[in-house]
Amino acid sequence: MKKAKITLVLLLSLLVFRAGTISAEISGELRQRWLDDAVAAYVYGFAPVEMYRTAYQMVVSGEHQVVTGAFNRYHHSRQLATADDRWLVSPNNDTLYSNAWLDLSNGPVVLRTPDMGDRYYILQLMDIYSNNFAMLGTRTVGNGERSYWVANSGWQGEVPAGMQEVRAPSNYIWILGRLHIRAGEELQAVHFLQTQFGIEESALTSNQLPLAYNSEQPFNFYRILDVVLRLAAPAAVDQAILAKINRLGIGNDQPFDPIQLEDWQRSLLKLAETIGHQRIVTHSTQYTTLGNGWIYDGENGGRFGADYLSRAATAMTGLGVLSIEEAFYPFVFVDNEGEVLRGGRRYRLRFSAETMPDATFFWSLSAYELPQWSLIDNPIDRYSLGNLSSDLLYSPDGSLDILLQQEIPKKFNNWLPTPKEGEFSLILRIYGPSPTSWLTYIPPVVERIR
Repeated sequence: MKKAKITLVLLLSLLVFRAGTISAEISGELRQRWLDDAVAAYVYGFAPVEMYRTAYQMVVSGEHQVVTGAFNRYHHSRQLATADDRWLVSPNNDTLYSNAWLDLSNGPVVLRTPDMGDRYYILQLMDIYSNNFAMLGTRTVGNGERSYWVANSGWQGEVPAGMQEVRAPSNYIWILGRLHIRAGEELQAVHFLQTQFGIEESALTSNQLPLAYNSEQPFNFYRILDVVLRLAAPAAVDQAILAKINRLGIGNDQPFDPIQLEDWQRSLLKLAETIGHQRIVTHSTQYTTLGNGWIYDGENGGRFGADYLSRAATAMTGLGVLSIEEAFYPFVFVDNEGEVLRGGRRYRLRFSAETMPDATFFWSLSAYELPQWSLIDNPIDRYSLGNLSSDLLYSPDGSLDILLQQEIPKKFNNWLPTPKEGEFSLILRIYGPSPTSWLTYIPPVVERIR
């Protein structure tokens, strides 16, 4: 009898041990799935959260360097971007920007553009997920005077005569306009055109957003993502990843409340931000390879579909990228020796007559300090060089050498300043590229001068 009791105790102990082991395994599996889902949510949400932050700081809080102060109102930049500009990552120095955030929740909005003469311009319309859904400008509609009727996907009615309908996938839309500045041109002529860009509302908006953007508030990232998912219906292609995000309590009928989570869940959400951010940083240097060290966003830049990692990396390094039909953006981080481009060193970029960029409108080259992706301060306030620069010196054979260094050379016509120290990158912008440009064009290698 005593032996039987001992056997029973041992059996019960074994069952308890196995149950505890299974419970631990299940707990481990649940934790890993939670972490995987949270990382996926961070990568998916990075671009829309950045868009929400931009809208909030431009329209509501006034914290942004560019402030519209209201929905459905333009803010026109009156000066070309310089090293002091931080409102947009990797801004160009070839165009003046015109910004507006539209709120279509109370009805359609009318956009009006003047006759632009022979000036290149583009109004880029992006949804809250940072996808381009309309390109209105020289390439697509010409330079004549235009009126657009911009309505959300649920609007029903007749479009007024004389207006072109533009359907928006969400109520909150970012317009990022660019007007080209010719070398040596007086900016006042372009300022006059900017004042003729009009927005007419069908009803007043509240000029508010549902949640304040506060990077210091714990779990603010996930709170904002939750708001965006309920404000603007995600694309059909997002359904698979939304199932993972919904399991975290994000994007469901009830607002996300991290207080309702267990401690281990909150801990893993914080860890997911670190892991997800590092994945995005890593991917920002691993785009589609062209050759000679040059890479680019891929043919879907600005229209990302289910490529959420590329969408996030683009939001980190160049939020508001134009679609490839409008502008082709090769960029490079390394020289001919495979080493990272670094301030204090001297480089040369030689375009032969055969490797000159093929641009319908124009092309330009700019350098950016990393990791902030800002233009580089320099004594002659030069932030880009291109085929429309007024004083470039070409060789007799039609080739063009651009010097990349921090010191001012004796002949600085072809000099593009680089930083004194730290890493930097180059972006080559080709406006109006031919289809063969982005399929076959390879910019020349960045050659280090010893």
